[in-house]
Amino acid sequence: MNTIAPPLELHAIEKLREEELEEARAIQSVMLPSESLRDPPSQKLHIASAGMPGPFHLGSNGCRILEVNGIPPGLFPATSYETLSLSLQPGDSVLFCTDGITDAFDREGGQFGIERLQELCGADRPASPTEMLGRIFAAVESFSRGREQHDDMAAALFHFCG
Repeated sequence: MNTIAPPLELHAIEKLREEELEEARAIQSVMLPSESLRDPPSQKLHIASAGMPGPFHLGSNGCRILEVNGIPPGLFPATSYETLSLSLQPGDSVLFCTDGITDAFDREGGQFGIERLQELCGADRPASPTEMLGRIFAAVESFSRGREQHDDMAAALFHFCG
């Protein structure tokens, strides 16, 4: 893993005034669960975490959690972010999500959890990213059985066609 200066989007959020940080963190948690840059010639995806779970690499060998440490932008000035370079094969996907998905509760107080999400992602691969995202949100809804959740739930799936 490498350590680099924050990607531009993370760096810009860090420069906001203190009263703007709460709104910026809410935007970050929905729009920027992890920062990533694709490098087409090398077929690599470069990922820096912004404090969210995962991301998850869905490949021919199933689903694995990518360990990339990071903190939400804006907490500490001049923060460096660890990056991971992931080599992709055609058909691979990378799932980015907010902790509202993994932290969703059922009626008994149990959490949906990272392991359950990983198992879901490693099951039969759907035909499209839209189907996969639909499967994730349906599983969280089924798990919570109508319990009101108190955190945002957002996910994005990057699918590499080759």
